[in-house]
Order: sequence, then C-alpha cells, then structure tokens
Amino acid sequence: MTIPTTQNIAPDSKKTPLKPDAVIVTVTDGAIPEKVGSQTQARFPQRQRKRGCMKVTMLLFLLLGLVFTTLGSYYIFKSTRSSHRSRYRGTCSVPVRSSQRNLTEKVEIDDQMEVINVPKFDENDEATFIHNFEREISVIKDDTDKVCYMLPLDTEKIPQPQGFLDIIYGLESGLYLLDPETIRSDYQVDHPAIPKADIPFLYGDYIADACSNHTSYTLSERSFDLSTTTDIMIMFGKKYVVFPGGQFVLQYHIRL
Repeated sequence: MTIPTTQNIAPDSKKTPLKPDAVIVTVTDGAIPEKVGSQTQARFPQRQRKRGCMKVTMLLFLLLGLVFTTLGSYYIFKSTRSSHRSRYRGTCSVPVRSSQRNLTEKVEIDDQMEVINVPKFDENDEATFIHNFEREISVIKDDTDKVCYMLPLDTEKIPQPQGFLDIIYGLESGLYLLDPETIRSDYQVDHPAIPKADIPFLYGDYIADACSNHTSYTLSERSFDLSTTTDIMIMFGKKYVVFPGGQFVLQYHIRL
C-alpha cells in the first residue's frame, strides 16, 4: 500500500529576497540595455545607427549626382545653342565702286545665322557682323574698341542665308559678276549700355557669348546734317562696311 506524502512548500515569506543592487531589465527588439544610475534604458541599436548613416550618405550622393547632372546638361545645352553648325565657311570678295580694290570677307553661314568678318577697309574699321534671322537682329562687333552695337535686321537689304549662299556659289563658279551699290546709313548710339544680364533674353545665347567681353549698345537710325556744328561730330565717329549678299554694300556711320 502506498502512503502519500505531503511535500512541504516554503511560504512566500521564506523566498530568497533579491539582492539590493539587482534590477530586472526587459530587452525588446534586440535593444542593448544601458544602465543609467539605478535605472536601465534601452540604447538605440548600433547597427541601426550605421544603417541610418548609410542612408544619409546615399541621399547626399544622389543629391550631388542630380546637381552635377543638371549643371552638365545646362552647359551642354548652352554650348549647343551658342555654337551654330555652319553650312558654309569660306570667303567672299566683291568690288566696291568707291575703292580701287575688292572687299574680301570671311563668311560663316547656317540656316538662321550669318557671321561676316570684315577687315579694315579704306576708312572703315575692322568688325564682325552677326545677322540673326530668327530674332531679326544685327550686331556690329568691334573687337578693337570692345563694343557691340545692336540694331534691327534690315531684311530689305540683307537677304536670307540661302540667298547669300547662292550669290557666293555664283561668284565662285563665275556665273555672277557683281558691281554692288554702296548704301550709307547713319546711326546714333543709345545710352546707357545694355545690362549684360539682359542680352541672352533679348538677343540669344550666341550673341551673348560673342559680346560677353564687350560693352553693348543699341543703335537708332537718324540722318546727320554735316553742315551743322553738332552733327559734324559724325566725322569722328565709327565707320564700318559689309557686303551681306544681295545688291548692296552697306556702310554704317555711327555717332558716338
């Protein structure tokens, strides 16, 4: 016969008490406990800190990449707009009635732009003429005086680029024998100078780049009476000449 025995269980009051300096710490989500004074706090995991730093670093690299890509695209766009592709690059030589020699120019032509470099010719100063048919603007660029003069494109006297090309090819082949008439126009410089920041918006990137180191002014056409005291100053102004194609050699007298 089996006689059951009763196991003595020590009352709660007899349990071994916790040591005074012992604390119970509950660790959740892999947090690393940290003891501050008599309490223990969970410190942010070190691996999560590293992960956060990596995310911030990657974000910075992405932002820098975006900035450099934007700047690179802008400069590529600007260089593409400011440098026109030439359909023709060469020279053009025509006789001038008032002179004993031909006017020989260096010519660069594309669909909407003409750039004509004219050397010093008799009493006329050296200059580069830019005819922008898209914006209907002409520019007289004087590299000696570091000045650009802006004026409306005279489409009645200056033919389209294709017309100029036809004349050049005709002269080269001997099909044309030109004796163009010289037409003089008088202009007054408008003051003050054009702000450089306004030139790209008014005249385009190509002209802005061409005149970036020059002071730019607009010109107003007017007639001068050389018999008067004030208008005699036109004789001490600037004179330029150009053959832009067509039937005329154009001479510009500019009163400063």
